[in-house]
Amino acid sequence: MNKGEENVMWKGGQPIHRVGKKTYKLTIVGYDHHLCIINTYAYLHRVNAEIKLGRKLLPNEIVTFKDKDTMNCDLDNLIIVGSKHELYALHRKVDRGENHLRNPNEKNEMVKCACGCFTEFLKYDKQGRPRKYVSGHNMSNAKVIKIYD
Repeated sequence: MNKGEENVMWKGGQPIHRVGKKTYKLTIVGYDHHLCIINTYAYLHRVNAEIKLGRKLLPNEIVTFKDKDTMNCDLDNLIIVGSKHELYALHRKVDRGENHLRNPNEKNEMVKCACGCFTEFLKYDKQGRPRKYVSGHNMSNAKVIKIYD
């Protein structure tokens, strides 16, 4: 039996665990550790998150990665959020730039149509996408406002 680097399953000496398409680093913590998931192993990013916080993770807290590289468990790369809603909001802002979808607790305020027809409507549609124009707006009927210098 080949051991170490000669083994086909060698991953550079760092034990890993695959969850779906993602791969996470593991570290040895012991059977009695509260983060232990597989034999004596725990996810390294969760152990490092507790070191960063200086306390145990709460049951609802989620640890995610700034650069989305699950193998990069540096303390500076870890973000701890309090709920799935915060996680989704965080990734929406990162993934879509400043094209802000409506956050779960954000108010849906009234805005005026960008064409200048002065029609008011809710800023976000049912899917949380921001709108600039009235739904079903016919631009041929819109009032054109010309601004001269």
